[in-house]
Amino acid sequence: MMNPEIEIGLIFSTVHVYRKALRMYSILKGFELKFKKNDSNKVIAICRRKCGWKIYASYYRGTKAFQIKSIKGTPHRCPWSFKNMSANSRWLANNFSKELCDDPKWDLKGFKRTVKRRFKLHSSKYQIYRAKNHALAAIHGEHKEQFNRLRDYCATVMMKNPGSAAYVVSEVVALNANPIFKRMFIMFGAQKDGFVQGCRPVIGLDACHLKDKFGGHLMHAVGRDGNNQMYPLAMAWVESECKDSWSWFLETLTRHIGSPEDMHWAFISDRQKGLVETFANLFPRVEHRFCVRHMYANFKLRFKDKALRDIMWAAARAYLPAQWSRKMCELEAADVDAYNWLRAVPAHQWARSMFNPRSKCDLLSNNISESFNQYISSARDEPILTMFESIRKMIMCRYQEKRERIANVKSSICPRIHDKLEEKKLKSIDYEALPAGNVNSDKEAADYVHPYYSVHYYKLAYKHMIMPIPFREDWVETGEEPTEPPEIRRRPGRPRKVRRKGADEQRDATVVTRMGTVIHCRNCRQPGHNIKSCKQPRRSPATDQGEEPNQTSAENNGSTHPVQSQMESQITQSSTLSRGRGSHSMGGRPRNENIGFSNANPSSSRGMGIENTGSQSSKGKGINTRGGRPTTENISSTTFGGSVRRGRGRSNSERGRRGRGKGGVNSGPYSGIGNWNGIGMSSGTHFMPADKWSNNSTIGPQTTPSTAPTHASSSFQVQTEETTFGNVMFYSRPGRRGMHVQQQSKGPPN
Repeated sequence: MMNPEIEIGLIFSTVHVYRKALRMYSILKGFELKFKKNDSNKVIAICRRKCGWKIYASYYRGTKAFQIKSIKGTPHRCPWSFKNMSANSRWLANNFSKELCDDPKWDLKGFKRTVKRRFKLHSSKYQIYRAKNHALAAIHGEHKEQFNRLRDYCATVMMKNPGSAAYVVSEVVALNANPIFKRMFIMFGAQKDGFVQGCRPVIGLDACHLKDKFGGHLMHAVGRDGNNQMYPLAMAWVESECKDSWSWFLETLTRHIGSPEDMHWAFISDRQKGLVETFANLFPRVEHRFCVRHMYANFKLRFKDKALRDIMWAAARAYLPAQWSRKMCELEAADVDAYNWLRAVPAHQWARSMFNPRSKCDLLSNNISESFNQYISSARDEPILTMFESIRKMIMCRYQEKRERIANVKSSICPRIHDKLEEKKLKSIDYEALPAGNVNSDKEAADYVHPYYSVHYYKLAYKHMIMPIPFREDWVETGEEPTEPPEIRRRPGRPRKVRRKGADEQRDATVVTRMGTVIHCRNCRQPGHNIKSCKQPRRSPATDQGEEPNQTSAENNGSTHPVQSQMESQITQSSTLSRGRGSHSMGGRPRNENIGFSNANPSSSRGMGIENTGSQSSKGKGINTRGGRPTTENISSTTFGGSVRRGRGRSNSERGRRGRGKGGVNSGPYSGIGNWNGIGMSSGTHFMPADKWSNNSTIGPQTTPSTAPTHASSSFQVQTEETTFGNVMFYSRPGRRGMHVQQQSKGPPN
């Protein structure tokens, strides 16, 4: 009913069909309905904007059919409404159920964009979220309903697949109440027979988190076929990964595939605490290997040196006990604590050279189980029965694909093993042998490969079929009490969909990770924080570079004002190098964060400055005083004489070296007089000494002739022209083309 037609006399089968058609009509036409009367006998609806549109329908001649009797206010002329109460979450779920059935992981943003494009509706993200939940519940069934039919499903599995094992474990919490679901185990007969007949005696154990509303863990056992690929064996839903649940899972598994001691099964897993204790109690004499990758994740928490990592992996990969001993001695010489940590783990559980060769498998990591986790990742957020059915279909299709592929293989050994053997042949060295006269074996290299890797064993592993399961209506009814779902344990915060990765796992394979990098403070040199959060007193920049800080004080200079003494101390340091923005010293280029005055070398000045040549002035990042009248637009909005020329603020006296340093706003101890954004002082420039300071704080240029003081690096006095800006005075020598100011000032002293 995507395009319903509304006209007088139209008949609908029931009142529900009429209401549904009327709501769809209002959504497609872009207006909202308001029901004046809405019952089983008659329905009267109007436009919510009260434009005069009205429709009336009632029973048709004593039947249950509904007929439209009148429509007023047509054609409807209200503007389009992008909000419609008729398009609620239930309506969205019904209209997008097919899309969600094809893609249950359809993201909310894509869902919302499709609603907007198809129906011109603006829906909230919460409405979209509820609609998706309603649709998935209708597709997969409610969670509670699925838990109620778990025993029926197990009975159907064992009936359709002879030799299978399917169990449900529940517990009674209260009298006169249904039992609460606890665990469920499933192993199909084809899996059991194929593993025993055609696979190596190696079983990988692991568990993964389930992502539905009830949580839980999915434990699974995975074998390894003759082509070095995973072979799913059994799985179980458990409440948590603990010693009790692992004991139950292993006891149930070995009850059907045989005793580990008799069948010589070899298990490989991580060092999960409950699993280690389970093997120690149930199967103390069974070979139990540890995944070296998980071992290294624990090893790395204490020993982060990559050299130790390489030694550890080399010891694990060694094929001969002598090689393993040499690597362990090398580890002991490198770090005794790391050696003791590794020796505490029995070598036969992680070292390849100590494995029992009976299993014909030298796996060091539990990749077969990790591969199965990734293989079933799409089903881990589905309800319990839907999840088991999805996994069953995956394995059933996998068996069929394996049978079809192996049928075309002409070699006597499996394809991966054949490729590995050919690779070894290419790397081998040619030699000539002198056989005896009666020796003629006619053997090929493939004839010496163990039967576990043969095509014959591979076909035995996959020759059995997993039979399909009928629809729920055709399941076996056991008549037992239905099981109730387990209690939902809600944790604080948003439910996690992605697991936390270990210390040795990279977050993004395309970017070099900075995880594990230890930062050091630039101020106190201590690890774990930076200079912004450092609680120690800030060190001076000179001390930061390994230099002795300036010890010149007001007493040494014979002055009383602190600003005066600091200025004079900077002037007297003719060899002090400026590292501030746009400052240099005599000849050399070293820099210091203490903003000082560059010493008499015009060619080494790169800062923003003052020029004193000509009648034009530059608007650069400094001050140009041409004709003795400084002009700047960085100081204030007033231009003090002369014509303004936009420039870089460089001195005409240094055309050979066009320095373009930046005198920053925050650089130097005296940054900013008024709106002065910081300028420095360079060659040919003299700063007004302390006794020339004026108490007048009026900012403005004043030019008076005076006698300049003797510069610390000069042996003569020159007549200069005095320029006062605020309480800071500058002197320019006659005859020089300009002067640069690189020292920044925060203003006159109080």
